Amino acid sequence: MNKGLDLLHSWAPASTGASMGAFLVRVIFVNMVGVIGFALLNSNKVNNSKKKHDIDVDTGADLNKRFSFTKGEETADVAVSSLNSSKNNDHVLKREKIRRADVVLVGAGPGDRELLTIAAYRVLQEADLVIADVLVPEEIVNMCTGRVVRSRKTKGSAHSAQDELNEWMVEGARKGLYVCRLKGGDPFLFGRATEEIQYVLDHGFSVKVIPGISSSMCSSLSSGIPITSRGVANQICIATGHGRDDSFPNLPAYKEKSSYVFLMGMSRLKMLSKTLVKMGFPGRFPVTIIEKATTADQRVVKGTLNDIFEIAQEQNIKSPATIVMGPVVESISWNQNTLVEYMSGGVYYYMKIARS
Repeated sequence: MNKGLDLLHSWAPASTGASMGAFLVRVIFVNMVGVIGFALLNSNKVNNSKKKHDIDVDTGADLNKRFSFTKGEETADVAVSSLNSSKNNDHVLKREKIRRADVVLVGAGPGDRELLTIAAYRVLQEADLVIADVLVPEEIVNMCTGRVVRSRKTKGSAHSAQDELNEWMVEGARKGLYVCRLKGGDPFLFGRATEEIQYVLDHGFSVKVIPGISSSMCSSLSSGIPITSRGVANQICIATGHGRDDSFPNLPAYKEKSSYVFLMGMSRLKMLSKTLVKMGFPGRFPVTIIEKATTADQRVVKGTLNDIFEIAQEQNIKSPATIVMGPVVESISWNQNTLVEYMSGGVYYYMKIARS
């Protein structure tokens, strides 16, 4: 008889007259001890595994540093390089859990708070410190529950103000605060997101980026103009009105059936218009400017390269504003018989009713 049966036999009643109840109690007790021991053993293994991943994550060969993620309770999935190699791959990508980042760059979108992403809203609600661009609308800033500081960027002070923003992010992270860097539109489109990320990483803190809806895509839509339309415009060129160190940027060449979107170009509108005409753009090339797109203060003016500067001056159009050029501005048939109104969250189209 084997050991298992021997153990059971030794616990069995000695005679048929013994109580079967006592026998069953003994069997149940043995099973419970075994189950509890197995659970404790596996619990220790899981806890050890979690501690290892929370303390140190290898981010692979591209970044020759190891960071310790010890703050916060939010976790996120990231692809990292496995420490275990296989016969076919030296580095096997797998999914791991890391703690939430020390600093989060958040895209605030074009202006309407209804167009914030859920991820952006969550960070605004949870951040201890929010460092916001000066052009982020007040209705979005008011959604923050932590302390808010505004960028002090003004014309001619971009460099010093950017240095200050970088220091604010790192100082907040050093104090153990959950820091949100709130940027207009999308952080990676004509912003300094890459420089800010590098600065934070160089100081030993982790960074997360949450994309936002860019005004380059939705400003024209908010005024009822599609940025592309089959047979009218089959490509888009997005450009900036300001180059590095406030220089005049390289401008795109003229192409038929194209849409052109210029961001941060209002202070250069006169020079921009004249230069494009000199480069071969038609003087009557359609242009529209959308000021404060998707907000309650949105205004729209239309013209051509020949007269848009004078029209914008007459209407006192100011930044933030998006400049859209191309045939889509005036060649969509329903523009002539449709009322267009932007209301929170989207664009409404109404067919005009002819009165007798």
